[in-house]
Order: sequence, then C-alpha cells, then structure tokens
Amino acid sequence: GRGGLAGQLIGIAKEKSKNSDTVVRQGLAQLWILQQIGRYTSLRMRGRGVSIGLPNVAKLMMSEMLRLHRDVATSIMGPDMMLYGDDAPTDGVVQEQVLFSPGPAIYGGTDQVQRNIIGERALGLPKEPDPFKGKPFKETPKNA
Repeated sequence: GRGGLAGQLIGIAKEKSKNSDTVVRQGLAQLWILQQIGRYTSLRMRGRGVSIGLPNVAKLMMSEMLRLHRDVATSIMGPDMMLYGDDAPTDGVVQEQVLFSPGPAIYGGTDQVQRNIIGERALGLPKEPDPFKGKPFKETPKNA
C-alpha cells in the first residue's frame, strides 16, 4: 500500500489497540524513518545516476528496515504471528514478510560484505589484511 511496511503496521497496531504502547510507537516511527530514507536514497540514485557505494548503502538500509519490521510486527501481533493463512490477521501477509526478512541480509552479499565494499570502494579505506594472500589454497586453514 501507499504507507509501505510502516503504514501496514500502523493500521494493525490501531486494530489491536497497541498504538498507545510507547515501545511500539517508537518502533513504528523508526520504521517509517528508515522507509523514507530508503525512498529518498532510491530517488537520489535515479536522479544522479548510481555513485560508488550508494547501492550498497541502499541494500544495508533495506536489510535494517526489514529486521526492524520483523521486530515491530512481532511485538504488535504477539501470538497471532503463529497463525497463517485464512486464520491469520492480514491473511498471513505479515507472517510471510517476517519469514522473508532475513533474505536480503544474505543474498547479494551479507551486511558485513556490504560494509567492507562501502569502506573500501566508496570511502577509500584500506582493505582488510589477508594473512593468506599469495599462499596456495591447500595451505589455508580449513574448517575442522
């Protein structure tokens, strides 16, 4: 919908009378702010073209927003988060979103990889030292 993830949860919070809970309200406000930052970052990329590091920042923001959405949705829905399909509030849409939330932090590079890319390529920071650089693969430690 037009309100995005934050708007969706605001509606559910009102329905469940959780909109007066200060922790829920703070989470909803943070979610709305991250959503707006993501929207403006997207507009910035479209308007100026993609600059080095900006897509990585956008991906990090999306991962953070989805984690926050998961946490806020769970606190609003409570035990109803265990329901799915026709029995669930919102027909299980929020539950699907919560189950999907870890995905973006993994695919396309973990958050840590994205931070390294931003640091090295966008900020010009030195690469992390690699003690095994130049050594044959057979000489690198393996998981035991």
